[in-house]
Amino acid sequence: STFRTPKDEVEEARKKLIDPDNGRLYKHMKGLNSVVCRDGSVFACGKEHGLTVADLAVWSLVGWLSGGKLDHIPVDLDHIPVDLVMSFDNLKNIYDNVEREEKMIEYQKQFYPKE
Repeated sequence: STFRTPKDEVEEARKKLIDPDNGRLYKHMKGLNSVVCRDGSVFACGKEHGLTVADLAVWSLVGWLSGGKLDHIPVDLDHIPVDLVMSFDNLKNIYDNVEREEKMIEYQKQFYPKE
């Protein structure tokens, strides 16, 4: 965690977290990516289960990491961290799938209206 890290050390600490060679956050994302969508579907727990709380948790995590609110976590034009999420197809697919769900679209309109 870098939330209690002195401000002058945060950038370096976050770069270490997302380093593909030995970054702790990168390793966790890689591990998560490897256990979801095992049947080739866009659902975390597979087609048999459909949309579950696991999908919502991944959606929330990816949204948080890609929201541009974390300093020194790179973000591309689609607001997805280039080095962190784009390299994990399953996580990105889950995020995109949840974003397309009608109930999630309505939920976001109701609770997170765009200004």
